[in-house]
Amino acid sequence: MKHLVPEDRGLGTAYERYCFYQLLEDWARAYEVESRLEGPVDSMADVAGVHGVGLARRGVSVVSAVPTEAHAEVARNVFAVSEAQPGVAKVLVTGESLEEIEALPEADMVVCYHALSFVSDWRSYLRAVAKKARTVLVVTVCNPDNWGVTVVQALARLR
Repeated sequence: MKHLVPEDRGLGTAYERYCFYQLLEDWARAYEVESRLEGPVDSMADVAGVHGVGLARRGVSVVSAVPTEAHAEVARNVFAVSEAQPGVAKVLVTGESLEEIEALPEADMVVCYHALSFVSDWRSYLRAVAKKARTVLVVTVCNPDNWGVTVVQALARLR
């Protein structure tokens, strides 16, 4: 991706999130996605489960799996004010264990957003998440050039 300015690096920027969401929209149209699953781990900016808002506004059934009830409350509030079509967004609280992932529903599109660097066994996690994808699997990883990655990793060590 070409950056507008040298400082504009990393998925933490609003511009890159906008581009990422547009890409998801394009893939959803191209593959006729009617359902989407996100999660259960999202380690960037501690705002999990909200990357499907644009698709929910279009009527795509969105399930967001988040790690805590606090995350769920934030995600539900975001969907509530986002003009998402009524009843299309569902937020579940779940962990990263293989059993918990297996209990999640399948979806046309599954988004694994910045989880692989933060789960205990990324290979098993990715394998379990991939089984949930009927058509499209989107996996993003942390950009090591983004200063936010260092901050997130440092905060994780303090927890």
